[in-house]
Amino acid sequence: MPHGGSSRPQLIVSRRASWPLTRQSARALYGDAPYVDGLWWSSRQAPRRDAVMLFRRSRGRSGGVARSDLRVIEPPVPFLAPEGYERLSQVAKSLDVTVLID
Repeated sequence: MPHGGSSRPQLIVSRRASWPLTRQSARALYGDAPYVDGLWWSSRQAPRRDAVMLFRRSRGRSGGVARSDLRVIEPPVPFLAPEGYERLSQVAKSLDVTVLID
């Protein structure tokens, strides 16, 4: 079971009403496990994709991630550029979302 005795469905698979429990559990993990860099789980909305939440590095914690630890691998692409719109369309289709451009 995850930190604090909460189950995976309560923390990750849950709907919006359970998000306060998720935030409370993340705060507890951040405070009780100073060596942890963050959380990594399978996304509820896109099960074949990963979701990541990184804890910031701060005084008194051996874990955490500083902005300087992160690197851009591929530059961002604007949605209105052909390549960006194609990416946006693919993600929207996989989530059954309609994209409207005004």
